[in-house]
Amino acid sequence: MTYSVIITNYNGAGVLKKNLPKVFAAVGDHEVIVVDDASTDESLTVLQNLKKKYKSLRIVKKAKNEGF
Repeated sequence: MTYSVIITNYNGAGVLKKNLPKVFAAVGDHEVIVVDDASTDESLTVLQNLKKKYKSLRIVKKAKNEGF
């Protein structure tokens, strides 16, 4: 069985950096999708750096903050 984990994010660069590796440790090779709700911090940079290590990471960038 395969599954995807979806995580919403808004200005959570520090939380992503600290906890996304733990998510990957728990789910293995399953897909992790992070939906960024137009963050204004370093979230996208953090996600791009993590994508180099975790190939099953998908990043969805929203142009406008619409809330969760």
